[in-house]
Amino acid sequence: MDRLTGAALLGGVRQRAWSLLITAAFLVLGAAGAAGPFFAEASDNAAFQVGRDAVSSTARQTDAAVVRLSAPVGRASADHQQVLDDLRRIPHLTPPDLTGGSIGAELIAPTFWGSTASFGGVSERGRLFAVSSPAAELDGTAHGQGGLWIPQPMASSLGVKPGETITVKVTVGTAGRSRSATARVDGVYAVDAGGRLPAGPSWPLRQGDTPPDTEYETLPSYLLIGDVPTIEKLAREVDDEIFWAAEAALTPGVTLAEAQRTANEVEWLRRGYASGLEFGQDSPRSMRFASGISQLVTDARATSGAVEQRTRPVEWSAIAVGLASVLAVALLSARRRDREIRHAVAVGIAPARVGGLWLLEHLLPAALGVALGWLAAWQLVARLGPPGALAESYGPAATSSATAVLVGVVAVAGVGAASASRRVRPAPPVAVRRKLPWTTMLVLVALTAAGGLAGASDAAGGVDLLVPLLVLVAIGGIAGWLPGLLAGRSHLSTSPADGASRRSTPVAGAGPAVRPASRPGRAGVPVSPAGPADTPLSAAGRPVSSGRGRNGPVRGLPSSPGRGVLWLARRRLGEAGAERRLAVLVMTAGLGMLLFALAAVDSTQVAADDRVAVAAGAEAVATLEGSWEIDPTATPVPAEDPTKPPPEGPVPGVHSPVLPPGSAVVWRTDVETPVDSTQKDLLIVDPARFRDVALWGSGPDLAAARKALAVLEAAPADEIGHPRAIAVGDPATDQIDSVRINIGYAVGDLTIAARVPAFPGMEGRPMYVVAHDPILGSLGIDDPRLKPRNRQANVLFPQAYLYATGAPGIQAVIAPVQVQPARIDGAAKLRQDAAYVASSRARGYQLAVAGYLALLAVLTLCIYAQRTATLRRPADLMLARVGLGAARVRRARALEFVLLTAVALAAAVAGVAALARLGPRLLDDQPGLLPRFAFQIPASALLITASAAVVASILAIWVSSARSPHTEEDAYRDD
Repeated sequence: MDRLTGAALLGGVRQRAWSLLITAAFLVLGAAGAAGPFFAEASDNAAFQVGRDAVSSTARQTDAAVVRLSAPVGRASADHQQVLDDLRRIPHLTPPDLTGGSIGAELIAPTFWGSTASFGGVSERGRLFAVSSPAAELDGTAHGQGGLWIPQPMASSLGVKPGETITVKVTVGTAGRSRSATARVDGVYAVDAGGRLPAGPSWPLRQGDTPPDTEYETLPSYLLIGDVPTIEKLAREVDDEIFWAAEAALTPGVTLAEAQRTANEVEWLRRGYASGLEFGQDSPRSMRFASGISQLVTDARATSGAVEQRTRPVEWSAIAVGLASVLAVALLSARRRDREIRHAVAVGIAPARVGGLWLLEHLLPAALGVALGWLAAWQLVARLGPPGALAESYGPAATSSATAVLVGVVAVAGVGAASASRRVRPAPPVAVRRKLPWTTMLVLVALTAAGGLAGASDAAGGVDLLVPLLVLVAIGGIAGWLPGLLAGRSHLSTSPADGASRRSTPVAGAGPAVRPASRPGRAGVPVSPAGPADTPLSAAGRPVSSGRGRNGPVRGLPSSPGRGVLWLARRRLGEAGAERRLAVLVMTAGLGMLLFALAAVDSTQVAADDRVAVAAGAEAVATLEGSWEIDPTATPVPAEDPTKPPPEGPVPGVHSPVLPPGSAVVWRTDVETPVDSTQKDLLIVDPARFRDVALWGSGPDLAAARKALAVLEAAPADEIGHPRAIAVGDPATDQIDSVRINIGYAVGDLTIAARVPAFPGMEGRPMYVVAHDPILGSLGIDDPRLKPRNRQANVLFPQAYLYATGAPGIQAVIAPVQVQPARIDGAAKLRQDAAYVASSRARGYQLAVAGYLALLAVLTLCIYAQRTATLRRPADLMLARVGLGAARVRRARALEFVLLTAVALAAAVAGVAALARLGPRLLDDQPGLLPRFAFQIPASALLITASAAVVASILAIWVSSARSPHTEEDAYRDD
């Protein structure tokens, strides 16, 4: 290994601040590459766990994460040992249990078959059922082993207590042939709400697999439960037969990938047993199989697929940002090391060799970036990402991170080789290079892309997500020229403080365009390569002679050193440099995309919450046949008298249900208006209670709806008694103040009190919201608050809804009156929709990318600061010696970076504001839902973006102020 190769291997970590910038760029790229696999696994596992947690406690085995296999492999329990062993070999299942239920009645049907338990001359029907451990699965107290557990209702009917002996008898045929056996009662177990099956989490899953009652076959039988040996012995004695089943559950905390493997193994097991059936499907001994693991995995895959589709463009954008940061470092490094590259070419080193040396030089920073990026991505996803476990993505994340960083290293090597190849055959001196109007081209491309997106009719695709970046890059290109325009040409004018209109030569090295000195002058004062800086100085230490610079007349230092900070900052801002314009462009794009991402996250969150509120209405909603179901004191409908017309006006005694806090009744019906032919909804609410129960989101549309409800609460009816209404999403009433509606055979006029675009509980079509008092009383005997005499639903209001702030609020209302709603749903169910889950999961990734973009802006300013500090160090030293002072030079440098950052921040905010109209096209994946998507820039997003700009300024000032530990003359040598 030659000296160049050895030096290159360690060169990437010997450049002090520049090495930190290189490592930080590779860290961003490594984190972007590793975040994808981490996020995908966490999202998959979170979706699976949410689906598993959502399984109802009353679900069947086909919907739960269990497996139950009743295989016709033999009549004895020992014959099923192979089935248990097969289940044990399936990964991630709990140890299987052997259970069994009586099938004697089913085998002998249609011949009569009865099974009873007797004590003290009293008998009750009951059938045998075996479990591995009755004491562990039943709610009761054990009094021994080897006996039976009986249900509480049977124990009460028989008058038997634990420890006493009962007789189990099986009777076959009309002749009454019977066999009996005695068994001790080991315990009495509690039953569920249905009064038949045992209470406990395992027993609802077994519904359908427990034997039915021998007399009422639609009901489950009372179960005489014992362990496997006890039940098998009793079955032989009474001539019953037990059909055995093996059951197991998915272990808690498994990942989606593990559950998928388990589901596949379970399916293979099912197919293996199904192919060897000895009995037909109608036989009581035919195979029975039930498992919901596969369906849970399928549902989780569907949800995670929607999340992946939503986050994939963001993932690739993050990797692109990381590659851009590495490429930016490489390009600026080529400018920084221009003399080194020239020397390498001059001594005969080939461009490919230069590229290889650069590759070796960046291997150590790249390896460190991979490790730190992998660690950062892991912690970000684990702490701030989806709440899913990380178990299998460590290796894929490391591979993805290393691949992305390897591409970055190759790109750096390519930049080095290309920079060297340009020096091998330089362009002829007579060749004139025409500068391309990059800024104009960027603006035209951005306008074309934005116009095309605004005019498109289909949904936004992955490429459309580049439009915000294009717009911000174009605005950044324009902003790059602003510092020079704002500084003006004041540095070319005469200094009024000097008291004369003389012209002075520019101070040597006052900007990056002046070459640094290569040798020290007398007494250590730097000397320009073109000659000594022999400008005469006044007693105050400032230039007094006049001269003429290459760019025309310029002025020297200001008369007062105190004004030197602003003078030097304005002078350097006025210098039109490509590097400065590029830095402002990248900073504008980085800060702008950070602000856009934060605003997008906030806007999608608001839109999702508002749409859930509009669709659900409340956190929990129960569907009732009528409000009278939850009103024990409801007034009945008056009896009809054929000789008299129906009474008009409010029925005496009619009232709304009295409900506890946190709940409200809502009535809904269809109405027609003569304004148009569209059928509309009429929502009747108690404004005061509805305001406290309904979901209101956080967007402007529902805020307007809540304000309109307050207007309705203050005045439910107008001066002449017509009900006031809130018109929701009904453009037909925009130009009218009242509307006539038909409710069945009744006709009424509504006065429009307010118009809003959306309202909680809206079902996607125009709606009128009215207060319950002025309109229900006018319906007479059709008032939905009246209790029907024949329990038939109200014709005009076939359903009523109970809104509550949560499921406990629903139970608090229906439990005392023993009502079972037709359906209970609400916001929680809607939030499990794949579209909302995908939107929620993608927010974390968008925030991560926003962090990458902020870091890119910080890196860009730091790189620019380090670069300009190196180039300007000779000029800074000279300015400090000729009277400006080192402290003022540092303050001027700091002011310059602060002003550049302020320009980039202002341009970023302006660019995102210009993108506001494109926000719905880019971010709304459900444009047909209400309320409409509104792109808003929250104050928190502005504050975070401004904080990132402040951090960038502070770090840039720190990087540019770093001092070399060597002598001052080192400042005049090329890095």
